Amino acid sequence: MTHRAYYGRFGLSTALIAWLASIPAMAGQWHATPELEVAETYTDNVDLNATGTGRKTDFITRISPGVQVTGKSGRTTLDLTYRLNYLIFARSDEDTDLRHFLDARGHSELIEDFFFLDLGGSVNQQFLDRGGAISGNQDNATDNRRTVQNYNISPYIRRPLGTLATATARYRLSYVDVSGPASNNPLLDVLSETVSHQGVVQLDSGPSFTRLGWSLSGSYTRDDRTQGRRDSERAIGRAELRYTVSQWLTLLGSVGYEDITDTSLLNDRDGVTWDAGFTLKPGPRTVLTVRGGERYNEMNWSAVLNYKISNRTRVRAGYTEEITTTLRILQDELSGGEPGGPVVDPGGFSLVDSAFKRNRVYGGVNGSRGRTTFSLDGFYEERRFDIATTPPENRYGGHGVISRRLSPRLTANIGGNYEKTEIKGLAAREDDFYGAHAGLNYSFSQYISGGVTYYFTSRESDEASRDLKENAVKINIRATF
Repeated sequence: MTHRAYYGRFGLSTALIAWLASIPAMAGQWHATPELEVAETYTDNVDLNATGTGRKTDFITRISPGVQVTGKSGRTTLDLTYRLNYLIFARSDEDTDLRHFLDARGHSELIEDFFFLDLGGSVNQQFLDRGGAISGNQDNATDNRRTVQNYNISPYIRRPLGTLATATARYRLSYVDVSGPASNNPLLDVLSETVSHQGVVQLDSGPSFTRLGWSLSGSYTRDDRTQGRRDSERAIGRAELRYTVSQWLTLLGSVGYEDITDTSLLNDRDGVTWDAGFTLKPGPRTVLTVRGGERYNEMNWSAVLNYKISNRTRVRAGYTEEITTTLRILQDELSGGEPGGPVVDPGGFSLVDSAFKRNRVYGGVNGSRGRTTFSLDGFYEERRFDIATTPPENRYGGHGVISRRLSPRLTANIGGNYEKTEIKGLAAREDDFYGAHAGLNYSFSQYISGGVTYYFTSRESDEASRDLKENAVKINIRATF
C-alpha cells in the first residue's frame, strides 16, 4: 500500500473509531442487537463453471455472527450493520472463505447550527466481470468475486448569512478498494485502490428571496490511484436560478463551467455548460423536473418523475446523461443512498476503472397492500468508452420482488430478474441473464427465525462457452440477542 492509500485509510478509520467511541456519552436512544445466522446451501454448480465444463455439486455451511447498531440523539444518528460470513465448503476445503459485510451511515451536528459531520462505510462482495462467472446466489466459489470496500468522511460548515443566504463549505475524503486476484480478462481495466479528495463551496438564497431563488457553487475533486496508475481531476463552477411562477410551476436555469481531466478519455472534457427547464407540481402527489442544455460540448438532457399513488405506493422514473466512472457511482451511492440499500454499480456492470459516457433511463414502483409488499424496477443504460480496448456496452432489464405475510409467523417471497447485455465492436456479444428465487420464512419466537430459499440462475450467450446455470437451495436459522 502506498503512503497515499495508507493515510487515506488511516484518516477514515481514526475518524470512525473516535466518532463511534463518543456514542455512549450521547443522550438519546441507542440499540445494539447481536445476531447469529447459520445457513446450509446445496448448489449444483459450486464453482459457477460454464455449461458443459465440469459443474460440481457441493454443500456450503455459512456461519454469520453480526451486530446491528441504531441510534438517535439530539445531534447524532447512526445506522450500522456488520456481519462476518465464514463459509465452509464440504467437498473443497481450499475454497473455505471469510467474507465481511458492512453498511454504516452516520450524521452528527458537532457544533449546533454550524459544524456537521457525515460518515459512511460499505464492505460487500461483487462480481468483477459481468461476462464471467456470476449468480444470484452468494454462497459459492469463484475467482470472479471481489471484496469492495468503500468509505468516506465529510465534515462541513453551514452558516446562515442573515436572511439573504446560507453558506456551506464541505470536504469529503473517500477510499475505495477492490481486492482480490488479477482479472482473467486482459481487456478489463479493473477498478484499483483509490483515495479521493473533494472540496465544495456553495451559497444558497435565503428567506428574503421568495419567488426568485438562486445558488452559486464550486467543487474540485481529485482521485489518486495508488498502483502507479493515472490520477484524475474534475472542477465544476455553477450558477443557478429558480423562479416560482405559481405553486405548480417553477422555471429553472443554470450556467457554469466544467473541466474533466482523465487519461482514459481521448480528450479532456472542458467548456461552458448551461441548461433550462421546469419543475411541475400539478398536485400534492406529483413532481416532474425536466432540464435540457449543453454539456461536454453537446446537447444534454435530464428528467426526474416522482408520483405518490398512495401513502404506501410510489412511482419513480428518470433519465440522465453524464461522463462518470464506476468509482464515482460507488461514492455517490454511499453518500446519498438510504441505510440498508445496496452500495453497488447499478445495472450490474463490470467493476471497470475507465471513464465513460453514461445514458440511463430508469423507472420503478414499490409499495404495500395489506399483508403484501412489492417492488418492480426497470432500466436501460448505454456506456461508451474512449479507450478502444473497452467496447461499448448496452444493458437493459428489470427485476421484481413480492413478499406476503401468510400468517403472523409465516412469510412467503418470490422474485425474478432479467438482464440483456449487448457488447459492441470487435468483441461483439449478446447475453441474456435470468434469475429467480422463492422462499418461506418462519418466526419461531421474537428472537429466532428460519427459512428455506430456492435460487435459479441462467445465462444464455451467443458465445456458447459463456452459458451458465445454477440451482441452489438454502436453509437458514437466525437468532438475535
